[in-house]
Amino acid sequence: MGAAGEQGGRGWDGVPGRLDIVIPAESWLLGVLRRAVAVWLSSAGRPQDDAEPLLFAIGEIVGNSIDHAHPGETIGRISVTVVCERGADGLVTARVEVSDDGRWRVATACAGRGNGLALVAAVTSQLDVVPSPTGTRVSLTSRPVALRSRAAGPSRSR
Repeated sequence: MGAAGEQGGRGWDGVPGRLDIVIPAESWLLGVLRRAVAVWLSSAGRPQDDAEPLLFAIGEIVGNSIDHAHPGETIGRISVTVVCERGADGLVTARVEVSDDGRWRVATACAGRGNGLALVAAVTSQLDVVPSPTGTRVSLTSRPVALRSRAAGPSRSR
């Protein structure tokens, strides 16, 4: 993944405090990115079922960058940063920032498309999209969750 996969220092309770990934804006890398973030979230103790909405949101935002920021042009770069934070209530949120170096394009009507940001807003507690001439930055915050106990082992979907 190029200059990807740098894991920042250790956060609270030995949980990785930050994940930084930079990928080329190519659609085949979406699955690789989702898997890397999923493994990192699991290492932070986030239950898989609670991670799925966040993984969906990241995939949708990165997919938008791939589809809209560089269509038919030179392949750009997309940066993804994930930071986990524990609140005073003991629950953990993940703050995510996705940025690209493409150009903002006004959405065009296309049957069956155009609901991605609304869906991301529905599964997160905060969503901000900031377009600029040098790229777009999307910030989102997950809904707070309780981490699983390290003694409980990995969570699994059924």
